[in-house]
Amino acid sequence: MKPLRIIAFAGFILALGFAGLVAQDAGSVAITVVKGDTLNDICRAYLIDPANWPKIAAINRLPNPDLIYPGQKISVPVEYIGGFEDEGTVTVVAGEAVRKEKNKDNWAPLLLGDIVHSGDQLRTGADGGLVVAFASGNSLQMMSGVRLTVLVTKKIDEMNIFQRILLGVGKIITRVKEVTGRSSRFEVKTPSAVAAARGTVFRVGLDEEGTTRTETLQGRIGVEAQAVMEVVREGEGTLVRKDEPPQKSRTLLPPPAPLDPLAGDLIPPLSFRFSKVEGAVGYRVFLSRDAEGREIVREVSIRPEEAAEFKGEIRDGNYFLIAQSVDADGLEGLGSTPKPLRLGILGPLEPTAPVEGAILAASAVDILWPDAPRTGWYHIQIAQDADFRRLVVDRTDLAAAFFRTPSLKPGFYWLRASAVYGEGRESAFSAPRRFQLIGLPDAPILSQPDINGKKVRFTCKNLGPGIVYRFQLARDGGFLDMGEELLSPKPEISFIKPGEPGIYYARVAAVSPSGVEGPYSDVRTFRIVKGGLFRFICLIPAIALLLVLLL
Repeated sequence: MKPLRIIAFAGFILALGFAGLVAQDAGSVAITVVKGDTLNDICRAYLIDPANWPKIAAINRLPNPDLIYPGQKISVPVEYIGGFEDEGTVTVVAGEAVRKEKNKDNWAPLLLGDIVHSGDQLRTGADGGLVVAFASGNSLQMMSGVRLTVLVTKKIDEMNIFQRILLGVGKIITRVKEVTGRSSRFEVKTPSAVAAARGTVFRVGLDEEGTTRTETLQGRIGVEAQAVMEVVREGEGTLVRKDEPPQKSRTLLPPPAPLDPLAGDLIPPLSFRFSKVEGAVGYRVFLSRDAEGREIVREVSIRPEEAAEFKGEIRDGNYFLIAQSVDADGLEGLGSTPKPLRLGILGPLEPTAPVEGAILAASAVDILWPDAPRTGWYHIQIAQDADFRRLVVDRTDLAAAFFRTPSLKPGFYWLRASAVYGEGRESAFSAPRRFQLIGLPDAPILSQPDINGKKVRFTCKNLGPGIVYRFQLARDGGFLDMGEELLSPKPEISFIKPGEPGIYYARVAAVSPSGVEGPYSDVRTFRIVKGGLFRFICLIPAIALLLVLLL
């Protein structure tokens, strides 16, 4: 098969409105004849049924179908072209984005993963955005307020792809894969112009007055209107008013640079100021989830002296700030280098205690974090159910890395925490963790000491079967200088009476059959003094002094 060349740029003027354009067919593919080509060769290569070559001859008004010349243009209607549907898949959808499928009357919301076909009409709302990725590798990004029709999307083979978009209003960005097939072509048609390309990235916008603005971000494209072709190279743009030829392409303005710091955790509402760009009458500023600007969540248009403000609810997470300059004719410049920024924090610092599945022998729980909250406060919730409907602790004012809960009953509990901002905003909760509290025995009430001979006896209330009692006797109230520590299966104990005089301290705690020890009782104190002959000898100096005074 002899090689053919597809015409680099082609199109025709559409003077009718959007509704009328949708009703028309998908148009034709223009093929330029090269030396050695025949009409039969072209039809065998591209037509579904090569036998339709007489119709192609009639459409092109060829007096002799066997006689065509190099450089001659052969128009082939798309419906005659072979191949198969190059389906598009919705990869990004934000806000309002709807579709009316071919031969259907109703509009329906577009969802991630939906398939877009030839003849589908697509529309985005004032807060909407949409990205459609075609199987061939091309993609179409719709900004907010766009209305268009996918007239045709066909793929003959990996190197021969033909797609045609009819733009009704708004701005789109197309990313076209570099291919070399003779029928490869991506066209965006408006009522005032046609932009066509192979292997490039470009923007096309159409306003309500029918003015088309085209900007090339990579590669180059051809824009045709009124039988005048204008080549728009990378970093250039052109404007086409209705019923006029394209203006001479011009260099796009450079982007503005943000003046405000973007480091740290930013909290909405957001406000950014930008440097002055000579010749710019405005800036268009985007907040996107990705550096390529495909998933735009907010966009604003401002004057150069104004600040770009993003208000309303914006989820915490990582974003990119992108800005473009706009000249007096409305042409938008190249996007600025995406500036990463972070809104709020992705979540609170995870508590280090209690750990998941902890079994705690306590009546209160100590919640520990590795650091104090970076946002001002922690919000802690403890519930008796995994859905956090039966809350027993709900505190939003925790400003330290330690919190001790009030006394809790034995049982299973679930814990989660979030970060609270100064403006009252709150991050998502951490993953719930479960822990268990085991009940502690009550603190026994210790009796007064019963000192009898060489024994000091204590008793306490019987707390039930299986309880063991830990009695302690010490020389200090902190029980650091321990004299004796005894375990008793009965609620009583007898210590050997201390030999050294002084004040002594005693207490008792109950130990459950499972080994869990409860709190200690109140401390009892008693004094030991020396008695007998030693006591009498100690009193002799005092008695002698008393006798001298009396005599």
